Amino acid sequence: LLVLITLAAAAYWIVPTALSGQTLGKRAVGVRVVNKHGGPPGFVRSSVRFLGMMLESALATFLIGLIGLLNPLWDRDKQTWHDKLAGTYVVDA
Repeated sequence: LLVLITLAAAAYWIVPTALSGQTLGKRAVGVRVVNKHGGPPGFVRSSVRFLGMMLESALATFLIGLIGLLNPLWDRDKQTWHDKLAGTYVVDA
């Protein structure tokens, strides 16, 4: 069951992010994920971003993970750690 939930979550985040830069949630709030050239990040970057996000979420139970999620508050490029890892940016759509 955990494997199926993980695969469903990965499909929800990776596929639409790779193709258009937006999940339903990102579309609803008017943002999208892009690569450094402004295009959709593709499957490799989206997969790396997803894995980084899962790692940060797992670490969020500890304070160090929270720092990675709050990093955009003081980062020059406004990136979380999983965005830095994947080389992606979140911009207005």
